[in-house]
Amino acid sequence: MTAQTADGSASLRRTGDGTLELDIEYRVEDATAELPAGDLQAGVAALCEREIGTMRRALAELGDAVADQLSDDGSDAVIRRDWDDEWSRSWRDDRTAFTVRSATTRVRETLIGYEGVSEARLVRGTVSLMIEQRERNIREMYAKILADAAAGRGSVSR
Repeated sequence: MTAQTADGSASLRRTGDGTLELDIEYRVEDATAELPAGDLQAGVAALCEREIGTMRRALAELGDAVADQLSDDGSDAVIRRDWDDEWSRSWRDDRTAFTVRSATTRVRETLIGYEGVSEARLVRGTVSLMIEQRERNIREMYAKILADAAAGRGSVSR
């Protein structure tokens, strides 16, 4: 089954051994923050919050769109999720505005050992964990962007 929203797409595939494969992709567009008085820290913080909001909306909409196609019959699942995050982002600082370039994020989950659980609740719970973990990753990424941009200015971030 598949789902499409304005920000991305998702698919859920069942394999023959009872495993579910959830694949979600979403996109964030270029974002620019004006830097009053050259305040790099405030501008980067605003861009970080904007991206977190976009991510939360995109993943929640996609997760709901897939879950709405699934059965809610079955028990609740105890979900454990391990993840690894790699990223690369481009940005531009012209000292009056700061721009972070667009990016596409793809998350692939293999859900094993959840026989007898509500598939709809399993997908929603998994997406909820994705959102929490992506938020941490985005905050770490923007902290690195801020440090790199401040170093490029030859100053320490405030």
